[in-house]
Amino acid sequence: MNAGQFYLPYNEWVTDHEQSELPASTPKKKVNDYIATIAAKWRGMSEDKKINYTEKKMVDLHNIYEMHELVSYNVAISAFHNAHVTLKGMDDELCQLHACTGFEVLMIAMKSNKEHYDQPHLLTMSDCVKTFIELTMKESLSDVSVWMEAYMLSGIQADKKLQKK
Repeated sequence: MNAGQFYLPYNEWVTDHEQSELPASTPKKKVNDYIATIAAKWRGMSEDKKINYTEKKMVDLHNIYEMHELVSYNVAISAFHNAHVTLKGMDDELCQLHACTGFEVLMIAMKSNKEHYDQPHLLTMSDCVKTFIELTMKESLSDVSVWMEAYMLSGIQADKKLQKK
């Protein structure tokens, strides 16, 4: 029996043993507090008893491993969740910055890949920023963000003369 074959059944047995031996009201102990006792009981069990005790759990564990191997990984959904969580954290930090210092912030974030699901993300700290954009560009901030996203997704490269300026 190699280390991997021993490790998984033993871990399953330890997990089950710990849950069944402790009363529900008792706080869970750390491994060091009870591992010697559990190891002695495990060593005292016959091979047949070890196999009988862990066989169903090992089949379940093997099925879980197989499912993880067969599951397709959706990059677009992962990118959506990553962007959502990251932007939420940035929003919180920038709101704290505004509350502490009075800094005004304008943040526009959008996808640059057609396969991502995110909509343009806007963050402003006050109506003053929105008003500034509307007065200077003669358009709403949401329209500007949609146009910016369309430009990013179009793949159009800016004229080299504009890039030098």
